[in-house]
Amino acid sequence: MGAAVAVGAHAQASPSSSRPANVARAFFRDLESRQWSQAVQFVHPEALDSFRAAQLRGARAADSNLSPEARAYLDSLHSRGHRFPNPILRHYPGIPSIDSLGRLPPSLLLARFWQSESLRYSHGSPPHVTREVLGAVVVSDTLAYVLYRMTGSTDFPEPGPYILEARKSDKRWRFMLNVELRCIGACWTEYVQDEDST
Repeated sequence: MGAAVAVGAHAQASPSSSRPANVARAFFRDLESRQWSQAVQFVHPEALDSFRAAQLRGARAADSNLSPEARAYLDSLHSRGHRFPNPILRHYPGIPSIDSLGRLPPSLLLARFWQSESLRYSHGSPPHVTREVLGAVVVSDTLAYVLYRMTGSTDFPEPGPYILEARKSDKRWRFMLNVELRCIGACWTEYVQDEDST
């Protein structure tokens, strides 16, 4: 235990460890100012691809879980001009179908998802959340972990601390998406309710 603490303390004090922490601070500034298209530039390409795949899987599953009767009923309503969007698609205003969603580049898909946060607050602004970097541990030239916590008004159940994995991509630190970052557009409570209802 003592050795792990000493390694962590050494890694945080070394010049190389401040880089992932500083990049995380820049990432968090873009998130907090809701500069979604800038913020997604800090996300690792693998995380973007994984998020996109999960969203498309969820959208297809939501459509396929309908009974034939429910599907026929919704199709008849659609033919008369009524719209009942797929629950995943409601996080992507202006995207009419799963096929259209699938054509979005991964970075744009995540930016649009994060942007949908403001749609849940029709009577005012979304709560302001700040993410404070507590430290970073550089494991190798290509892998680091950033520890942070959230402060301010948030719908997320826990302020943290959270761990953010950083990986090098094209000689830049980029981040994987943890549970907190995957929640920005579709708040945590939706997923908790869905899980509890099964």
